[in-house]
Amino acid sequence: MSHFTVMLITDNKPIDRDIEDILMPFHEFECTGIDNEYVQDIPKSKEEIEELKKDFEENGDGRDFSEFVYDWCGVHAVTKDKIDKNNTDLEYGWVEVDNDGNIVEYIYRTNPNAKWDWWKIGGRWCGFFKAKPDVSAVRGSEGLMGSYSSEDGFDIIRKGDIDLKVMFGEAEKKAADLWNKIHDIVGDLSDYISWPDTLKKFEEDLEKARKFYNDQRAVVTLKSSGDREARYRGLDEFTYGLEEYVEKARKQAISCFAYIQDGEWFEKGEMGWWACVSDEKEG
Repeated sequence: MSHFTVMLITDNKPIDRDIEDILMPFHEFECTGIDNEYVQDIPKSKEEIEELKKDFEENGDGRDFSEFVYDWCGVHAVTKDKIDKNNTDLEYGWVEVDNDGNIVEYIYRTNPNAKWDWWKIGGRWCGFFKAKPDVSAVRGSEGLMGSYSSEDGFDIIRKGDIDLKVMFGEAEKKAADLWNKIHDIVGDLSDYISWPDTLKKFEEDLEKARKFYNDQRAVVTLKSSGDREARYRGLDEFTYGLEEYVEKARKQAISCFAYIQDGEWFEKGEMGWWACVSDEKEG
């Protein structure tokens, strides 16, 4: 499970229905269960079909093919005359077989552009935008256990009503305070080797790399500190000087993981489980 921010950029103030329509092209069918025009029949490749046959040979355990396919893949094996998309048993796909039980085609039904399985205005980042005085803006609802970004911020707002000066200022102060706190705890970082450089040093040998990295003076000092916020921070980001670190935080003050504008989705990378991002883009 991962949580991330998405900024919707529209010409008019949206209502919940508008937001749902904007997000719908990117829904994850397997989780939402919404079968609409964005869900496609995706045929599996010949290689994947051959792999399924091999799996059946090696793991069938006496089951007939239809039973195995359902247990293994979560779809039913059916003949062409039984294929009916209105049949809820086939809503997520099927394996078509001929009368002799040979695989003709394997269809997986999904939205190939899926990005989200659930959304909420605000959530953990409720109050993300700071507003200029006396403007009209909307605050969303808070996240799990009352989590939020700020108590006095908003989530639906006109671009010109965003108080960027306040947002940049708060980001700079928070970054400076954190940088100083970390450096007060660990001291000089000139002897610290970052995690990517540690991996290179041990030629991707994870066991040796982890031991070396975690045995470093700065890492041991940070993890043994009594400061909860500091203990769970990585040190790589604090190898930057104070001014550079603060400037980076300023630029990220209004940054989100993804943006939607004119029906297009733009993102920093591919979001995986537990907020792990792959193929991350610069800027």
